[in-house]
Amino acid sequence: MNQSQTDISCEVCLDLIPLVRDAAASPGSELAVRRHCESCESCRAVLGSPPAAAAPAHDERVLRAVRRSLLLSGGALLIIGSLLGVMLFNSMGVFYNFLLLPALGALALLVLGRRFWLCPAALALLTLLWTTVSMLRDGMPLADSLSAAAVYAVLYLLFTALGTLIAALLRFAFQKERTK
Repeated sequence: MNQSQTDISCEVCLDLIPLVRDAAASPGSELAVRRHCESCESCRAVLGSPPAAAAPAHDERVLRAVRRSLLLSGGALLIIGSLLGVMLFNSMGVFYNFLLLPALGALALLVLGRRFWLCPAALALLTLLWTTVSMLRDGMPLADSLSAAAVYAVLYLLFTALGTLIAALLRFAFQKERTK
């Protein structure tokens, strides 16, 4: 570790080498590292060696953790939104479902990808069960409860599918825009 003809120490040089490799160092820092490496064999070896391969593995773990977090958050939003939409059926807030259900369909496409159809299907089944039980509790006969519940289930399915379709068309349009 000879420092006779250089302005920086080996410690400083070792700190700057990654920046020099990534072409992120200032011209003065790069010149100082090059001059130091002319006279210091150990720093020259570090500068000439390939960068450590541990960083991509760490990046991969971080990306997996972020994806998992987004998937869990999106799934929780789907479940909460679905329950809210079904619970609004028997109140004056039912009209909010005209906004909520298409948003759930779009979110299902983003979160579930090719399995987006699970959200409208589960929502329709949940609506059918919830509505049937609510109408039976109110004293409506079983046949009438099931037929009315089926109508609501189909409507909820259609509104959710509409949101999925809109999200798919927007995704397609923006992908086309990127390729131009």
